[in-house]
Amino acid sequence: MKYPELYLSIKTKDNKSKTINSIQILKLNIMKSIGSILFLYGIIAIIMNFFNAVPRLLVWIYNWGEGTAWAIKIAFVVVGGALWLIANKNEVKEEPTTEESAQDQTPQAQ
Repeated sequence: MKYPELYLSIKTKDNKSKTINSIQILKLNIMKSIGSILFLYGIIAIIMNFFNAVPRLLVWIYNWGEGTAWAIKIAFVVVGGALWLIANKNEVKEEPTTEESAQDQTPQAQ
């Protein structure tokens, strides 16, 4: 059974109309989540290093030495931040419906 795809009409930052489907929205949300996790995990690992603690998932990076461990932690922060920024740049902005835009333009009595 094939499910119908949901298409949304969006406006980009330069006010051009663009059609995007629900799968693209899901991919952007996943990319944003992975970026956030990497960024936060890298920051936590850097902070914990000052207290001589290591997150359990990153114990293996110390097999190659302190310098390589720092490079990997910094890469987590940089790559995670880049993924998050790219996903935010392409984030969907829903167009207001005609009723909403008409309500915004009506003057209010004071």
